[in-house]
Amino acid sequence: MSTRISRGDMCAGRWRSSVEQHIRVKGWSQTEATRRLGVTQPRISDLLLGKINLFGPDSLVNIATAAGLHVEMQVHELKPA
Repeated sequence: MSTRISRGDMCAGRWRSSVEQHIRVKGWSQTEATRRLGVTQPRISDLLLGKINLFGPDSLVNIATAAGLHVEMQVHELKPA
């Protein structure tokens, strides 16, 4: 599974739903997810409640890779207006 993370809410939302879906498919409780993903239970709760704005890009990547997901990031030069 490949998920792109960017500043846009749509991409962050896709990232969150990918990680959330992974947790649910694996059948992990919040306690199990904290152990496997290396974050605290309140962080997992924030994630599952959609509080994506509380996570920095490095946290998002770390959680996704700990879950065994593939993360791709792209940087593009802005086009002049």
